[in-house]
Amino acid sequence: MYAKSEKNSGTQKKFELHFSSVVIDSFLSSPLGELWQVLPLASLSASIILPTPKSKAGRKGWFDESQAIAVMLLKHHEGLSDAKLLRNLSTNSDYQLFCGLTFEQGERIQDMTLLSSWRTKFGFHMNVNSFQSILQYHWKKYLSDKQVNKMDATRSGTGAWSLISLFRPA
Repeated sequence: MYAKSEKNSGTQKKFELHFSSVVIDSFLSSPLGELWQVLPLASLSASIILPTPKSKAGRKGWFDESQAIAVMLLKHHEGLSDAKLLRNLSTNSDYQLFCGLTFEQGERIQDMTLLSSWRTKFGFHMNVNSFQSILQYHWKKYLSDKQVNKMDATRSGTGAWSLISLFRPA
C-alpha cells in the first residue's frame, strides 16, 4: 500500500487507527495521494538541519520537519492561503493523510502565524538547491519539463516548493 514512498510503518499504523481503509484507499488513488506516494519526505527533511530547541518546555509543536515540508508543498500545490489551509487541515482527510497529521474531533490549529514561522525557519536553514536536487532525483521520470527551474528571489524558501508545479504523475 505504501511501497512507492519512504513512509514508515509507524505512519501507516497511525493512519489505519485514525482513518478507515476506504478513506485511505480513496486518498491513495487520488491525484494528491499519487503525489504523496512518490514524495521523498524522509530525504527532504534530512536535508534541512534546524537548530535544536533550547528548551523542551511548552506545548508539543503541531508539525515535525517532515510534516511541515508536506504542509508547505500542499499549500503550493493546492494554491491555498495560510489561513485557508490551516482551516481545511482539521476537516479534510486527504490533506491530513498527505501531511501525516491526525486531528481529534473539533481540534483545530488556532495559530495563523504557524506557517509563516515554518517558512522563516526553512528560509534560513534550507539549502534550496539540495532540496530541489532531491526532488529532481526522485521525480526524474515524472517531470514534464526537465529544463525548467522555478525560483523565488526571497529568503522564504518558496522556490523549493515551486518545483511541485512541474510534477506530473504517470
